[in-house]
Amino acid sequence: GDTVLNIDYDYEIMKYEVTNTEFVIYLFDAFPEGSEPTGDRISWNGTTYVVDEGYGNHPVAHVDWDTANLFAEHYGMRLPTEHEWEKAARGNTGYNYPWGNGITGSYANYVDSGDPWDNGTTPVGFYNGQEYEGYQTSNGPSPYGTYDMSGNVWEWTVGVWTEGPSW
Repeated sequence: GDTVLNIDYDYEIMKYEVTNTEFVIYLFDAFPEGSEPTGDRISWNGTTYVVDEGYGNHPVAHVDWDTANLFAEHYGMRLPTEHEWEKAARGNTGYNYPWGNGITGSYANYVDSGDPWDNGTTPVGFYNGQEYEGYQTSNGPSPYGTYDMSGNVWEWTVGVWTEGPSW
């Protein structure tokens, strides 16, 4: 059977993925001269950081581990351990996903999921049960209220993911 791991301390984790806008604010603060690599939809035009139009509320993508770690440290945080991330994603339910064992495009963005930003990123918090221009989403937070823990973009943790205990 599966081993259950107990995390015997409290911790906090961000409710949503870091957006391009939040990441640009960090870059302005930490690297005002544009010397730091940017995300997928963020560029340095020689004077300032620019987010592609319409993508400010999308999650920052293609940021390496060192840069993600620097972001966390800059704000007095740290990257979660793989076990902390998994617990925040699905609690102790044992489900494959935050909301249950099945996945559809109304709950998460993945390749060919059929959402309005199919095969790209969706805005953070998009899957909240609301209807957007005729596209009905399902409300899919984790048992701890975190969003976008499945699909959209990969998240960094302190260590390397290994097969391990279930919650």
